[in-house]
Amino acid sequence: MDNLHNRVMRRRRRGQGGFTLIELLVVIAILSVLAAIVIINVTGVKGNAQNSACQSDTEAVQTAVDGYYVQSALYPDGTGTGAASADTASPSPGDPVDIPELLNATQPYLQASPQAGEYFFYSNSTGSVQGQLSAAYSASGFCQKG
Repeated sequence: MDNLHNRVMRRRRRGQGGFTLIELLVVIAILSVLAAIVIINVTGVKGNAQNSACQSDTEAVQTAVDGYYVQSALYPDGTGTGAASADTASPSPGDPVDIPELLNATQPYLQASPQAGEYFFYSNSTGSVQGQLSAAYSASGFCQKG
């Protein structure tokens, strides 16, 4: 340890203090490689987070639709006009879910509106809900339940 200190002090006395250009380039190259690794890993996390959020929203809407059906024996269908006329006993596949009806009912079935860009529609006549995403969330356009 004492020997290292003596070498550093001798360099400073001779005017050779600081780092060499090669040492700086090596450090910059190492930091660049580490930054590239971090960027590659972070970009995948954002897509996974959006898909997880969509799946969570789809499950929340499905639970709300099931609760609505248990209470009224109808599904909240967004194809008609007015809250009462839009409800149906058997929605057609592709009919949209009436999210405002689930939010604003006398007994709200959803606590918060799903994220902007998410739309939900029925995938079959038994009230099963599938979430549809904007192109920014998924290349296929759909949130896949996992």
